[in-house]
Amino acid sequence: MSAKPPEPHAELIKACPYRGLVPYFEEDADYFFGRQNDTQIILANCMTTRVTLFYGASGVGKSSVLYAGVMRELHRRALANLQQRDCPECVGVAFSSWRDDPVAGLLERVEESLRKLLPADWLAELPPRAATLPETLRAWTQFMQSDFVLLLDQFEEYFLYRDAHDTSFEDELVAIVNDPELRVNVLISLREDALARLDTLKANIPSLFSNGLRLEHLTMDSARLAIEGPLKLYNDRLPPSAPRLTIDPALIEELLSQLKAGRVRLRKLGMGAVRFGSGIVDHTARVEAPYLQMVMMRLWREDIARGSQAMRLATLVALGGAEQILRSHLDVVMAQLPAAEQALAARVFHYLVTPGGTKIAHYVSDLAAFAQAPVANVARMCALLEEWKARVLRDVTPPGMDSKRYEIFHDLLAAPILDWRQRYEMDEARKKWVLRIGAAFLLCSLLAAWITYQASINATKAAQDTAQHAAAKAQRTAEADKTAAVTKIVEQKNAEIVKAVVGFATDEIAIKEDAHQPTPVLSTEPAVPDFPKAKPGNATLEGAVEFSTTKVDANHKRDVWNADYGKFPDPAHPGRLKAFLITAGKDKTAFVMDLEGDGDFALKGHTDEVNAALINPNPDAASGGWFAATASDDSTARVWKFGTSRDSKVLKHKTPLTGLVWSRDGRWLVTTSKGKDDIKGLAMIWDLTGDLNNPAKILTESTGSIWQSALSDPKHGTDGHSWLVTPSSDGKAYVYSFPDGMLSHRLDHGAPVRRAAITPDGRFVVTAGADGRAILWDLQKSDEKPAVVVVHAKAVRDVTFDSAGHYFATGSDDGSAQIWDTQNLKGIVTLAGHTAPIYSIAFTPRGPGLVTTSWDRTARIWNFAEKRCIAICTGHTNVLWSTKFDLTGNKFCTTSADGTTRIWELKAIPGTEALRAK
Repeated sequence: MSAKPPEPHAELIKACPYRGLVPYFEEDADYFFGRQNDTQIILANCMTTRVTLFYGASGVGKSSVLYAGVMRELHRRALANLQQRDCPECVGVAFSSWRDDPVAGLLERVEESLRKLLPADWLAELPPRAATLPETLRAWTQFMQSDFVLLLDQFEEYFLYRDAHDTSFEDELVAIVNDPELRVNVLISLREDALARLDTLKANIPSLFSNGLRLEHLTMDSARLAIEGPLKLYNDRLPPSAPRLTIDPALIEELLSQLKAGRVRLRKLGMGAVRFGSGIVDHTARVEAPYLQMVMMRLWREDIARGSQAMRLATLVALGGAEQILRSHLDVVMAQLPAAEQALAARVFHYLVTPGGTKIAHYVSDLAAFAQAPVANVARMCALLEEWKARVLRDVTPPGMDSKRYEIFHDLLAAPILDWRQRYEMDEARKKWVLRIGAAFLLCSLLAAWITYQASINATKAAQDTAQHAAAKAQRTAEADKTAAVTKIVEQKNAEIVKAVVGFATDEIAIKEDAHQPTPVLSTEPAVPDFPKAKPGNATLEGAVEFSTTKVDANHKRDVWNADYGKFPDPAHPGRLKAFLITAGKDKTAFVMDLEGDGDFALKGHTDEVNAALINPNPDAASGGWFAATASDDSTARVWKFGTSRDSKVLKHKTPLTGLVWSRDGRWLVTTSKGKDDIKGLAMIWDLTGDLNNPAKILTESTGSIWQSALSDPKHGTDGHSWLVTPSSDGKAYVYSFPDGMLSHRLDHGAPVRRAAITPDGRFVVTAGADGRAILWDLQKSDEKPAVVVVHAKAVRDVTFDSAGHYFATGSDDGSAQIWDTQNLKGIVTLAGHTAPIYSIAFTPRGPGLVTTSWDRTARIWNFAEKRCIAICTGHTNVLWSTKFDLTGNKFCTTSADGTTRIWELKAIPGTEALRAK
């Protein structure tokens, strides 16, 4: 039996010259090696250029370069200039506290820097703060006859917390950069994937993107210096009599090989990953600095802190290599927590890291409320994860606050945290499943024994009282009763087990569309028999890439409910159609984006949130010349003209609207509304070439709320007619001939119908129910019986057909989607991978593809013919509401409660070749 290795010495662990995930700061600059050239380049740019954009991949080491490199050099030069010329000449100020008021925080940081730098007699005469940030900086620079260099670090977090502040910081930053008389240069540092968020500043700072510096990963020589330099300095500072520490040369070469950029992948369980836009031609020439630091710290702990005088290759091999060290970093920490703290951490991590891997800071009191746990327990757990041994969380509490605030220690911990949390919940689910199975079988065994015992007694008594024939008959009856009872008990327990396991995945969440929904009026005898078909097999998640787009629109201040693509005549070029994208927002506006120029504009006039916005599918003047339509909670819809005046016409309902649908020829518009109090929801058909004060037809058959309607293609109908289907909370969907509004079918789903879709030829309708069923109806059959019933574990949120009507898809609160063959009435595949409800789905216009958007803040692209997930689209920081493809079929957008619309190009995503137009 091998001897147990000695315990590591805490003082040696703390003395480690490698930083792990902790950034290097000014006080650590002596141990900061490998970035000397980068430091000089950045320093030269930020001292000579008005505004510098400094960016790079997450974890590349931007903060360390700024603090231990640039700030250290600026401070050294200022002190030298004070001694030589009695003037600092240039003062550096680094700032990264974006969670609170950035104006006040930046002023405080500038004053703090001056207090550390200037003599006491200078500080006594320093002018007081002025009314604004630019004027304050002007007064201080004139007093010192010196320049300021503002290093605005982690600027992507400013956008994360921007809604909590007013816009004064952006206004004052613009004023600073654009004032040529102000002696202040600015460096903005942020992650590369957040560059698109700067569009709001670009409009007011024309030179914003003129001077950009991208920080690359370490070169091989720099990485070798980052390994050897700190250890050499550590040895130089040891007492002369102390033994020197060494590192195995073979270990250095192996580390450089294993930590080449692109080789290590730390992602959520079950996901692959591909990195885009790195700009690195030769991956073998670069090493990822934070991974190098993490591995060196672990090797120091295993070798030096346990009493060895050398860091050895054998230790790296014993630990499973660099990637295994990185993957197990969080596991090692979490395994040391008590079981109760691990369970609490799993709930709390959900609010500190988004599914897309973005960190968010929260107060302990808020985390306790989110996790429904005592504040003291959450505080204790956070304190454990904050300790230097763990370094999973860090305290970012602003001064004067009673409750502490925490965020994850480093961006690179986001993926391991998501991975650990998912594995933890899966393990807990398995434990519950095993316990429930065991309890069910134990109960069944006891009941079976009791029934057998009772049957035996009854049989004996019957034999004594009657003849042998009567006794045999009684015995057979008792045995049959016993078998039936046991079967019933087993079935009940199995049903409870299945329900418990399925219900563990996601909880029911109340959503906007149910807020004012009246109690549904259902038939006393359901018209739809319950005969679920077999659920198709799951698609594979293996090989799915993680992808984030830089094309982000952030014009809305709150939720973006939906988006729509369209084309309309370009006033500047008669005869030419121009592409636009319109979005509907909770901020009471619709926003129109000019996809080919700078002609963006907002549609304002609604007094409550805009639920839906559509662009006229026929820009011909024969459709009335209306450009767009919007629907709002203010109980009105509006149609809008295109041009500088943007005139609109109000279409009135009595209750909040739920949706719009425009006929292909652009002449007719259908508006639908909620039922509220004693007023039932209505569907109205408007002739946009006629009188808009009154609808051409009001459809009154529904007794509840009417949700988003659907139209078939008129070219498949008779005499240019099509079919309109309106889903209702009264448990039915109503099918009308269109545009005359004559009722044709009343489809009795048997539960509130949330969505409905119809094939282009008008033959098939699919309804999505709150009961977890989606029902396919064949309108050519006279019996109005379902053709297929698709069963989900929870409510069905969305249904849709492909462009040819050959397939239909369902998206559910259970986090899965199913695809079915309309012609053969067979299930194709189940798309399971989301960790929260799927809210909207859309077939790709070309090829066998489907996009699903979810409340887990991601969208997924699937190839259902190959039964696999192609890509996980990340970047949104809140739930996703909708998805829409453009007219070419090569792009789609997603809208979110984070106030943004993201545009995704299929050609940029590997594996989507079969889904694109040639």
